[in-house]
Amino acid sequence: KGIMYVPAQFIRLDRNPRRGSSKVLDMLGNPAGLSKESCLNALLEGNEDLPPGSKLEFNKKAGYIELNDSIVFFVNMPELYGEECFKRTYWNTWLDQGKTLTWFFRDEEWKDGTSRIAQKLSKGGTFLQMEPRRILFVRVGQRHFICCGPVEVVFTDKPSIVKRGKRDRDLVEIKLRILFWENLQLSPEFLAMTRPPKMESK
Repeated sequence: KGIMYVPAQFIRLDRNPRRGSSKVLDMLGNPAGLSKESCLNALLEGNEDLPPGSKLEFNKKAGYIELNDSIVFFVNMPELYGEECFKRTYWNTWLDQGKTLTWFFRDEEWKDGTSRIAQKLSKGGTFLQMEPRRILFVRVGQRHFICCGPVEVVFTDKPSIVKRGKRDRDLVEIKLRILFWENLQLSPEFLAMTRPPKMESK
């Protein structure tokens, strides 16, 4: 008997919006898994839209996963010191003591703000009211993804230009502002990820 795969776009975070929001906040600041799949499994545990024994179908190479009522962002940060810092294509950067993270979309994916994902991200509202919800997971190197919880999207007007391979590629920069930053100050994993270690003086 084969496994049934359910496209992520068909799955809601939860049929009860408050219960879904509560689950995200319960995961806040904690390691959620070593892969996108394990993070999504934790996020959707007990989900009524997923039949027993089924699996979520999504693009494992994508930096974000679209659910029916949510967008889940995944960011891989390099080790703070090492060669990987200089091999990055997308320079995601923590700003303002970890309150905000820069994020980039390819211009052909953004389509001057007319694409489906651009339109969905342009919608506002509070975390309980907004749809789609925006949820962020970040990890450093090959460590566990840390659930940074709900974020709001802040747009910048001017697309950035980065060098990728033998050609330049236009990237649209947005900022993901963490909504429960104060709560995350109690998470050692989040603090270690957003604040580089102090260099000891000799």
